Amino acid sequence: MEQIKQLARYKHISPTTPLETDDGDKMLVGDIISDLVNSQSTATQTSGFFDIRFTRFITNTWISIIWVIVIIAHFIAPFVVCAVMANTVGGGAPIVAFVLSVPLALLSLLFSRMSLELTIVLFRIESNTRATKERLEELKV
Repeated sequence: MEQIKQLARYKHISPTTPLETDDGDKMLVGDIISDLVNSQSTATQTSGFFDIRFTRFITNTWISIIWVIVIIAHFIAPFVVCAVMANTVGGGAPIVAFVLSVPLALLSLLFSRMSLELTIVLFRIESNTRATKERLEELKV
């Protein structure tokens, strides 16, 4: 908090402006702001599941679990396609289906990963914006 008060005294600062910390060390303004923005507790993140007003989001917490489920589903998919083709068509169709479904599953996995990354980026932008807003409101005190 002392760093924020120190920042408020400067009229023209940049991310490379050095400031003295509470314990006498020197830190750059950009590093101080980054530390403040990234200092969220996990209790606040997990309590968002029961937040009816959606003021806290659980996506940051659950995204890794979703990713593991997606990986498992994409690993199993070619085998399921092969089994379905074996039961319905027979002959060489299951082998052809398996050969075609593996690259499609990998491509789908790639797009799933990109989609999850895009989702997490949007939620992190919101989180960083909220933290910055809260820090700026503290400066007005």
